[in-house]
Amino acid sequence: MYTSKLQCYFALMIVLGFISCNRKTTDFKQLTGFSPGTDVHNIQYKDDVLSDAIYWLAFDCNAATAEKVKLTLALSLDTEKNRDSYASCCYFPKQWWDTAAIARSPQYSTFRNGSRIFFWYHPETKKAFLLKIIP
Repeated sequence: MYTSKLQCYFALMIVLGFISCNRKTTDFKQLTGFSPGTDVHNIQYKDDVLSDAIYWLAFDCNAATAEKVKLTLALSLDTEKNRDSYASCCYFPKQWWDTAAIARSPQYSTFRNGSRIFFWYHPETKKAFLLKIIP
């Protein structure tokens, strides 16, 4: 089937890439409540479960998908006072978690069953960021 170690390596990379892609789609659906549409690209996901469970999701999408996220998760626009209370939630040492874009974007959030969900969408860059904290 595979005539060289290199062909075998490339086949393995293709399979692992497919698994990674499917995992990101699953993570997207788990956090937003719906499967990503054709406009959703560059999905990035990270979780950290220590004393609190924290989930980070970043992706590119159009404004319609950003609206769908806000509606599906029942998010409300935060006031500046409320926004300042959660500014420290934006830490994350990955390049794809763009704190500068987040700072320039309106913040939407909800508080349900002890969990807090934050969402930012920057319409010019079409970048979306979702943060979920479960104590």
